[in-house]
Amino acid sequence: MRRWRIVPLALVVCVLASCAFMQKPTTLRTAVDVYATTLTTLAEYRAAGLLSDSAVERISEAAPLVRSALDEWRTALEEDRSVSEAVASYTVGMAVLERLSSDTRYVIDGG
Repeated sequence: MRRWRIVPLALVVCVLASCAFMQKPTTLRTAVDVYATTLTTLAEYRAAGLLSDSAVERISEAAPLVRSALDEWRTALEEDRSVSEAVASYTVGMAVLERLSSDTRYVIDGG
């Protein structure tokens, strides 16, 4: 059952690994959707009392970094620059958020 905790993170990493090569606005939209969905899920977990204070603190630190990376990604696309640095920052921040989400899901599922 433990391997299923890695699936959401692995999916995000696999999808975004190609982002540096694609340089397409559709990829950015997908990244924004993943970010929004993850934050919504974490907000639901928080409202249900399933997140610890330290988890909430980690989310509060990671979320602005991801948002900043998305903004930089958009700017790089608009200016026809490489998005690889922004994608790397996004991936690091999302790894934190996805880990918190998957850990909480694992606990909910009885793991």
